[in-house]
Amino acid sequence: MVKNVPLSGKQAQISLSPGELGDSGIASVTAIDMAGLARAPIEFSLGTRNQKGKGRLFALAVGIDKYPLMPGSDLKYAVSDAKRVASTVHASAHYSGVKIETLLDQAASTETIKAGLDDIVERAQPGDTIVLAFAGHGLLDTHGHLRLALSATTTKAIEETTLDFDEIASRAAKAQARAVVLLDVCHAGASGQINVASNDDAVNLLTTRSGTGVVIISASKGRQFSEEAASIGGGRFSVAFQHALTDQRRQTDSDGNGRISVNELYGALKSRVAEQTNGRQIPWLSRNEIFGDFDLF
Repeated sequence: MVKNVPLSGKQAQISLSPGELGDSGIASVTAIDMAGLARAPIEFSLGTRNQKGKGRLFALAVGIDKYPLMPGSDLKYAVSDAKRVASTVHASAHYSGVKIETLLDQAASTETIKAGLDDIVERAQPGDTIVLAFAGHGLLDTHGHLRLALSATTTKAIEETTLDFDEIASRAAKAQARAVVLLDVCHAGASGQINVASNDDAVNLLTTRSGTGVVIISASKGRQFSEEAASIGGGRFSVAFQHALTDQRRQTDSDGNGRISVNELYGALKSRVAEQTNGRQIPWLSRNEIFGDFDLF
């Protein structure tokens, strides 16, 4: 939020100075009536803005393929998906500085993930952006709590050997920066042994309990599985993410302002993944306390 203007009547004229808008490439205006009802945001592109922004980017990418204590649950490309997201984000020219941490397989423990989140939340300031990416299995324990499966996870001690998504949400709630979560935790492979959580389960938790400005782009909707393919060397979602920001960047940048906004990124991901899976997998966009579009990469 950069400006809150009291209004009355049916029409109004509002001025926004360049200083108020900062380095943003998009301005969104939302009208809210006295009852608290809000109309959909109206968005204005502010033109080509190729220079680096003033904000910094902090990212944490977690990918887990190996589940030695959960036979039959191994994935092939969650680790490569996390690496792909990290390298793609790292190449963004939109920020004054970029800090990326990648945690893979055994290195992605409850302690290291929480420590990584704490470090990012502490360092990120207003005007910065946090990107969190999770690729692996999401599980539901006996109490219905959502958990991220780790390489140390065993079905005999789910609660003790997984990371509760409440821990992620509570840490995100402390962030002063806006957060973008890339969520890819609904895969086939473990469904015969345990309760597999959907991406929707994680989205619902993060949007209701994070308490901060967060945008979540999940790899699939509902009970759809996130697909992996040897022909592309990874998951459909992460490969589409890479293409949208690299060789297909011009097509993704639909308004031609030199930056990729959240809506542009989501549109590219949804189109490519849905087409390549014949509609079996459709990415989904959710928001909490963030209205309208904004440039991300």
